[in-house]
Amino acid sequence: MIRAVADRVHAALPETTFAMGPGPWAPKADRQRAGLRLKFPLRKRHLDLNRWSYGWPKGVYEALAAQDLVVEGAVGAVLDLSGYAYGDRWGALPLKAVTSRLDRARRYGRPYLFLPQAFGPFERLPLGALRSFGGALSSAAYVAVRDAESGAALAAVCPSGTRILRVPDLTIGHPGDPSAGIESGVDRGTALIIPNVRMLDSGSDGLGWAEGYIPLLRGLASAARNAGLVPRVLNHSGREDRALAESLGLSSVIEESDPVRTKGIIGAAGLVISSRYHGCVSALSQGVPCLATSWSHKYQALFDDFGQRAAVLLAPDSAVAIDRLNDVLARRSEVERQLKQESAVQALKVEAMWKEVLAILGRAAFR
Repeated sequence: MIRAVADRVHAALPETTFAMGPGPWAPKADRQRAGLRLKFPLRKRHLDLNRWSYGWPKGVYEALAAQDLVVEGAVGAVLDLSGYAYGDRWGALPLKAVTSRLDRARRYGRPYLFLPQAFGPFERLPLGALRSFGGALSSAAYVAVRDAESGAALAAVCPSGTRILRVPDLTIGHPGDPSAGIESGVDRGTALIIPNVRMLDSGSDGLGWAEGYIPLLRGLASAARNAGLVPRVLNHSGREDRALAESLGLSSVIEESDPVRTKGIIGAAGLVISSRYHGCVSALSQGVPCLATSWSHKYQALFDDFGQRAAVLLAPDSAVAIDRLNDVLARRSEVERQLKQESAVQALKVEAMWKEVLAILGRAAFR
């Protein structure tokens, strides 16, 4: 998502610079390769000092920028790409943190934009935190959700009349690098398996994923091999998924840190079995038949948008999973045509989003 956003904004507003906070999802090397500065963290859990970074002398901001550092007070606009960070599963702390950021953005006239992502549910969080979040979110310059369930969750906590748009994942339409598939030896005879460690913790909600996930993937790999495909594992998320990817025991694991090349590898495959959301997006948007294992409502919503509801595996039932794999392969040409048609429709919706978002950013007073 970060690469897709940076490429698109730079094309329209070439003077824009980007900064991102530290975290396991953006190692230093990846951040530097993408040309992102580090947003210096002035917050530690409940202690938030970011409000003190506003109004510093311009020379201080420039001195920090020379070290590729940025503080919140020097930011001209915020693009929230959290993906899925606000809801019961993550507790009240992220909700309180984003509420504070929204309040400061409103106070200092900095547009805050939520690009398409998943939200909610909001059933187990403190009522006061939800009310504060809903009130603050109503001041955001742009709010987009990827699915109707997220939209309903937000509408329930926001003031009446808050503008909430539904927009597909913003990476749809962003091209991959086809040469990466060739260099990785991935082609239409390959079944790519993309694991996700979240299936072993967040995905275990009484459905048996913690015990059944790895056997399910191994069973699907065997079924793909019986269908004439070569099963291979793609580690989509670096260090977080590496041990899990290697534990599947399917020859060497494909490792690629460049997201554009990763998308190219996925686009070259004949079938994808993915537990990573953006692995699914990359497959579906390039016309590659895909099965998904799900630990969140965002998977079902994505596959619904592409007319592939039955391709989401909601429990580790190997017999059901193998039947669905064989069905997809039996209808592969039909599925590919449908995916390409739906991808074109989804891409137009993303383009409409960018038209509005870029207009907002164009009016922002970047420093």
